[in-house]
Amino acid sequence: MNNRNMKRFRLFGSTEMELGERITIIMYLVTGIVVCLTGTLNVILDYSPLLIFGSYIIGLICFILYIVQLFGHLHRFSRWFMVVFFILIVAPFFWIIDGGTNGGFQYFLPTYIVAASILLRKYGAKIVFITVLLNCIIIGVMIFIEYRHPEIIKINPIRGERMFDLGFSLWLAGFCAFLMIMAVLKSYEEERKKVERLTIIDDLTQAYNRRYANTEIQEEINRVERYEISGFSIILLDLDRFKQVNDVYGHDIGDQVLIIISDIIRRGLRLSDKFIRWGGEEFIIFLAQTDLDGAELLANRFRKEVEETMMADGLFVTFSAGISHYQAGDNMDSVIKRADIGLFQSKKHGRNQVVIVD
Repeated sequence: MNNRNMKRFRLFGSTEMELGERITIIMYLVTGIVVCLTGTLNVILDYSPLLIFGSYIIGLICFILYIVQLFGHLHRFSRWFMVVFFILIVAPFFWIIDGGTNGGFQYFLPTYIVAASILLRKYGAKIVFITVLLNCIIIGVMIFIEYRHPEIIKINPIRGERMFDLGFSLWLAGFCAFLMIMAVLKSYEEERKKVERLTIIDDLTQAYNRRYANTEIQEEINRVERYEISGFSIILLDLDRFKQVNDVYGHDIGDQVLIIISDIIRRGLRLSDKFIRWGGEEFIIFLAQTDLDGAELLANRFRKEVEETMMADGLFVTFSAGISHYQAGDNMDSVIKRADIGLFQSKKHGRNQVVIVD
């Protein structure tokens, strides 16, 4: 079993799965357990072999589909099959063998309706409405049949076992609803984090964007002033003659260069450091609690590594950088302004070098 499948092998699905997949897994697993327990109860009560056989067959189908879904196969098929399977087969079958309106299966019906609505929500409100309506019609038909032909409904004659069935069904239905609610909340939380990440991350280079930098640098200034800790350093770098790279090699290669350089720099940073795309081919490296000597050493290490890396066939690039360090009374603009002066001087004196402005 490969690492990807190992990550996905969790009882109710992994966080990599989308909401519909998790709901499908929960419903298959819970239904499989319920059907098999019902089949066992049917054996104890000496019900018809056909009902016993049917219980175990439906349970087996649920467990097989649970395993298939758990590893991410046939999701689209599984989504539709589950809805049809539950509405047309599981619901009527359970209604008959579990006592109809006197049995515990009725407690599961709301969870099935909610699960179907979640699974089919991507297909629009009309499909969800039709599915819920069909489910309600099937239930109405079963109630009508029970009213006209009560003899076909299998009611447990032992009151204690019937009460146990009701209590167990209610508990299991509640647990199933809890799992679905947690899956929905988890999905919305992940979507929120994804949207939040999109607002602060540059899509091409996966570096932080300028919006994030404005907030982060100001927060670090406030922290340094409040706790009187060591200041931070900023490296402002700009790729040399990058316009020529785009003009000669094309923008696709230009984008590739930005991605490679970003990967090189991110690999060499600490967790407390931040790599920011300031604009175009201009980047900021934010180094928490780092003096000028440490920042210069790191900048030159990155500069040499970039210089020695072939970005495409025969293409090598360099960058120039300016470095500044936070001083008492600085604000974000003044720190970046000094680094920008250093960057200008490094360009002026021949590029591919690092200049400190203190």
